[in-house]
Amino acid sequence: MRDLDNVKELESLATRAATGDQAAFRMLVDKTHGTVYRLALRMLSRPAEAEDVVQETFMRTWQSLGKLRDKRATLAFVCRITRNVATDKLRKLGRRRIDSLDTPIGEGFAALVDSIADDGPAQDELLSSEQTRVAVRAVVDELKDKHRIVLLLREVDGMSYEEISTVVGVPVGTVESRLHRARKELAQKLERYVRAQQKEAA
Repeated sequence: MRDLDNVKELESLATRAATGDQAAFRMLVDKTHGTVYRLALRMLSRPAEAEDVVQETFMRTWQSLGKLRDKRATLAFVCRITRNVATDKLRKLGRRRIDSLDTPIGEGFAALVDSIADDGPAQDELLSSEQTRVAVRAVVDELKDKHRIVLLLREVDGMSYEEISTVVGVPVGTVESRLHRARKELAQKLERYVRAQQKEAA
């Protein structure tokens, strides 16, 4: 859900759904499904597991909407449930979320690669290769969860700072700080990778 100006619409739908209006709840699900799925996918990486989280999220949302006092915070409420469900799933699986390099990260991944590329000709050449795409995927997975999630939501999913703030439940300033650190760390790790490749080729 790209336009957070829909807060009033979600507020209205949530208010109606809280009284048992199933049609309103279905509309609420339609409006928030994309955001919930993207967050779940960034936390878990595997589409099937993300879909499980989405289903559980909306089941819990339906059961607990009546407890939400400020319906203007509906999207944040749903995303908080998503984060809790995804965290519970990771805990049950007994693992940290691990990306599979074969799992599509989204059409925006090329933009992510471009965003951390330096101006050096050698690195530009390397960044055009499939080898580097795989390297960037691996480096992204090494980031702390809080940095990686913000980076992917911004660079791959194209969310605004305000949207990410709502989705991950932190102030916009924190989003900006995490994004800055993620980009910096990613660039540093990729630079080390480039130098290692150049030494091997020498």
